[in-house]
Amino acid sequence: MSETERLISGLTTGSRRLAGQVLATGENRLELLLVELQEEREHTFHIVGLLLSLAAFLTLAGGTLTLAVVVLLWDVSRIWPVCLLTLLWAGVGVAVYRRLRLQLEQWQSFPETVNQVRRDFAAVTRRLR
Repeated sequence: MSETERLISGLTTGSRRLAGQVLATGENRLELLLVELQEEREHTFHIVGLLLSLAAFLTLAGGTLTLAVVVLLWDVSRIWPVCLLTLLWAGVGVAVYRRLRLQLEQWQSFPETVNQVRRDFAAVTRRLR
């Protein structure tokens, strides 16, 4: 076997090994992405279910409380209790909206997959230098 054939053989073996590592890493990252996608889906359905339940029960509680306050203060004033409770419910709505907005701004999808891909990229970049 000549020097050129050995060199080509070594390059071929190295290329196959590198391709195998790239494929194995890609498969691993894809599996990680799929697991995180399933977790995100389950988390989203769970949160939506809780939010719908919360909205329904808070609506019932708010309506009942409003009715109770209006009935209790009917002889004193008919409009002021309704106005004050409307302001209260609007304030609660604004607070919930701000909290929801904050949560959505801080939300990160697939954080582990993104971090792992960044680490892989850094490792490959270091190796190629």
